[in-house]
Amino acid sequence: MKKIKYLIFSFLYTIVSRFFRIKKRILFVCFNFTQYSDSQRAICEKMHSLYPDYELIWLYRPNPKMQINIFPKYVEFIQYSYFKFLKYLSSSFCVINNFEFTREFKKKKGQFFIQTYHGDRYFKKVLFDCDPNHKNIMDSKVVDLGISGSTFSEERLYKTSLHYYGRILKDGMPRNDSLVNQSVSRDTILDELCIEKNKKIILFAPTFRDSTNGFFYNYLDFEQLLSLFGDEYVICYRLHKASLDCDIIPSKKIIDVSNYYDISNLLCCADFLITDYSSCACDFALTGRPVILTLFDFDEYIAKSRGLCVDTETVGFKCVHDMKELADAIKHTTAQEFKQRDLDVLQFYGTHETGNSSQKICEIINEVYERHFLKHV
Repeated sequence: MKKIKYLIFSFLYTIVSRFFRIKKRILFVCFNFTQYSDSQRAICEKMHSLYPDYELIWLYRPNPKMQINIFPKYVEFIQYSYFKFLKYLSSSFCVINNFEFTREFKKKKGQFFIQTYHGDRYFKKVLFDCDPNHKNIMDSKVVDLGISGSTFSEERLYKTSLHYYGRILKDGMPRNDSLVNQSVSRDTILDELCIEKNKKIILFAPTFRDSTNGFFYNYLDFEQLLSLFGDEYVICYRLHKASLDCDIIPSKKIIDVSNYYDISNLLCCADFLITDYSSCACDFALTGRPVILTLFDFDEYIAKSRGLCVDTETVGFKCVHDMKELADAIKHTTAQEFKQRDLDVLQFYGTHETGNSSQKICEIINEVYERHFLKHV
């Protein structure tokens, strides 16, 4: 079935692409056309500020978590269809994707494809790590530039998981520029979330479980957690995009931010992060603020998920396995120890975030366009 679908796509692309010439246009593909976030958002906004004459195209698939109102007016926000994908894929000078480039991403001579994979430093196995016989990834054939924020991603993500051996820009992940530079207004984010300015935020951001069909069973005692921190704190919980529902009941002090458009903003304003096997912990370590990994279901998770490619206990984070250990960690771990653990994590992954990744990528895109575009079209 997949083979037939691909053959049909290839046939249609061959026909449709003949009617569209390459333009000074960038196509952004974020989480398979479902979000306005991640490194794509950072590059898009920086591109407009530096080179406003580029067309910025963002295809999206309608979904409950997509907030249409947050798109800047300078972005062409277009509802996905098969034909529109063919049209903009074949006519954009640059295509930027944060998932793997599958066989559907056909490439014309003169186009420039960039991979900004959404997990630079992570715990879980992905792509070829999970399936050595994976046949649907085309990064090694179509990608011109990979983006990296660590030696871990250069060796593990690109070579092992994506089978990509081409050029890699090592200036960091664009989505993390705001974390490095602390350039996001905390007050603005709190206003967007309708949270009082004097409140501190515990961000709970667990990953999904392969075994629960998209449902997330909360394993934390939120009331106990709030009692450990005090009245000035609220809990903001953000479910993974693959988690469709949960058993958490929101309240004034337990706030659902799952539909908030970009976790990078939440990480910028969070005072404390609690997660489990999510790579957001590795980004948050850039802030030097407290992170705890709650590995309550470790054995079950390992048995029923894709598995881990690193040992969570050796990365550097504070790891706990039940509410008692979590309470002890909160009570007895100093801010200085948490800060040192963050530094250990950054060292473990060989992190090299500069805070200037978005600008560097935009400059490369424009340089390639000016050097090659007129020659190839």
